[in-house]
Amino acid sequence: MKLPESMSNMCQICLLVKDIRASMDFYASIGIGPFKVYAMDTRDMEGVTYRGKPADYSLEVAWTQVGPWTLELLQPMRGDNIYKDWMKKHGEGLHHFGIYLKPEDYADGCKFLESQGCPQIMGGPINAKDRDGNFDYFDTQEKYGTIFELLDMPDDLGEPSYVYPEE
Repeated sequence: MKLPESMSNMCQICLLVKDIRASMDFYASIGIGPFKVYAMDTRDMEGVTYRGKPADYSLEVAWTQVGPWTLELLQPMRGDNIYKDWMKKHGEGLHHFGIYLKPEDYADGCKFLESQGCPQIMGGPINAKDRDGNFDYFDTQEKYGTIFELLDMPDDLGEPSYVYPEE
């Protein structure tokens, strides 16, 4: 199985946090931000799976650019998901690296990771204004020490729930 060319576009780092506002305060105090914050609930996102079954969880996620990287802060809220699984075992901190793929390379990227013995553990659609995309997490922890997320990321996710700190 050939590695898709756009799979080299690792450009997101996700930190799991217990208190997203306190974390954003810290990063803002060192000049990082502002953050676009989205509340997400799988009850509003048909097709999301967790370990092969329909998912039922909610979270709050904040994004900001730090140079070429997207810093993602994620606070799991309700339900079972890979974020809570990770926090039970490791606590707060690095959870995954995100790899943005071209839409035409997305399926091949998923197949490539599975061919390397890294099963998909959570995923689903990304509903956006310009077009829908996808996200899929793969269990790469044993091989690479963290989880990889593949993203077919739309350009326009719509208005965030809020921006922090306010601009």
